[in-house]
Amino acid sequence: MWPTPAIAILTGMPDTPAPELSYLAGLGRIGRPVSYSKGAAIFHLGDPGSFVLILADGLIEVSVLSQSGRKSVLAWVGPNEVLGEISALDGGPRSADAIAVEACRGVVVTRAALLSHLHDTPEAATEVIAALCRRIRNASDGVARHALTSASARLADCLLRLARDWGTPAADGGVTLSRTFSQANLGAFAGIARENVSRQIASMAKSGFVTHSAGVLTIHDLSALESLRDDARV
Repeated sequence: MWPTPAIAILTGMPDTPAPELSYLAGLGRIGRPVSYSKGAAIFHLGDPGSFVLILADGLIEVSVLSQSGRKSVLAWVGPNEVLGEISALDGGPRSADAIAVEACRGVVVTRAALLSHLHDTPEAATEVIAALCRRIRNASDGVARHALTSASARLADCLLRLARDWGTPAADGGVTLSRTFSQANLGAFAGIARENVSRQIASMAKSGFVTHSAGVLTIHDLSALESLRDDARV
């Protein structure tokens, strides 16, 4: 079952979303429902920015490939998030690939409808500015992560980011990730090889910082991961 704000976005039901979701609800009323199967491309690098997608259910991976073919994950987009605002706003080409890593449902809003909505609804423009600022901060975080020379520090920073975005409280006071991320996913996000992720996770587990079982990752000691990350910045 979708969360209430997503139902309101997709069906026009009279639910009143939380203030921070008012922008999404407004867009939902002028868009059209869409669905994507697992593995489907939402868009590719270089495609025109002709629409934004409000995701109601599922998970989308945003990534780029290097000239050598190595994938770097820039972000994962989840429910009640918007994908593709930057190129839809400036009319430029897409700056990354966006692939559904789970079956997804959402609402597509054309660029023309988006610009018209922002022109007619000034408060929505404020929400867009806030969303773009979050994108910039996330991009800055990614640059800082890849500047870390230690694999353990990169992975620690990656896990802390995922805990912030996808964490749910664990029984021991730690955080369990609500989504499953493979070691290949974690490596592409942290900028290290999958084999190195395996070694680092094993080392962190031995120290009692994390557990990783059946794809479910729980962080038991956030402060220890913060120390691993911060010590590499000194």
